[in-house]
Amino acid sequence: MDVKHLISFETVARLGSYSKAAEVLFLTQPAITAHINLLEKELQTPLFIKYHTPVQMTEAGKLLLTYSQKILQLIQHAESDIQKLQSGFLGHITIYASESLISPLAHILKEFQAHHSQIVFTLDVHFSPEIAEKVIDGYAHIGLIKTRNPNFSHPLLDCQHLFTDEAIPIMSASHPYARYQVIPQAVLKSRSLPLALFGTEDFIQQIMQGFQKIGTSVEAAVQLNHIPSLLAFIKQSGHVAFLPQVLVKESLAFGDIITRPIEGFPKLKRHAYLITKKSNSLSPLARQFQGELLDTLNMT
Repeated sequence: MDVKHLISFETVARLGSYSKAAEVLFLTQPAITAHINLLEKELQTPLFIKYHTPVQMTEAGKLLLTYSQKILQLIQHAESDIQKLQSGFLGHITIYASESLISPLAHILKEFQAHHSQIVFTLDVHFSPEIAEKVIDGYAHIGLIKTRNPNFSHPLLDCQHLFTDEAIPIMSASHPYARYQVIPQAVLKSRSLPLALFGTEDFIQQIMQGFQKIGTSVEAAVQLNHIPSLLAFIKQSGHVAFLPQVLVKESLAFGDIITRPIEGFPKLKRHAYLITKKSNSLSPLARQFQGELLDTLNMT
């Protein structure tokens, strides 16, 4: 069915007159009649009782009116929502992020949704290599990753540096090493250090290389890939973990875990990047959100 024909039919039914419908729609009365005739031919049934004044619908006409009003209303909603989408007031944005970036991201999402109440966000937490794959495969509009590479690039991705963070050693406030302001290498060499590990293979390798550099043996006793569980484990054990400063800032302020630098241990710098797929054209809304992310997270 042609939408123009439905509009003519609905207007005639609503106003009860072919001539009034023609006047409202800026059409001639023969044009309105032609639209109704085409609908009746397509549906193979009369929609109005012939030669009845004022216009009166058949049962088929009454049924069609119910559907035509719903159809025309849906069309109006679709047009309105598309206009809102183009102007940045409606849409869906999928973000894949490294867990260490969730805390600063949460504040930005809250502020953005306060001004764009119809926006729907899907937020998924993954390790950085998986995030890059998801963005390339089109599962995410925006990715937020961490890497040790200060010049990260990819042929299929637009990569924008956000900030540089440092992973630091954390332990329970009651840990035996808490009495040192800087943990001496000699203390570590006297016994192996039990580690609780978190993160990608690349990050864990970076930690191990740091201990190799200072000639200290370590005992990787446990690996946990859930931050709350790892922090709870650290508080109750003699293990040490390395986590990004941005991730443990609140826990350190609370005082139940502490950080102590290790003598001679190299800094574990991690670089945060915002990534998008080069071949994808972001909606105006997603571009606006991306801009606000860059403005807020670019702390370099």
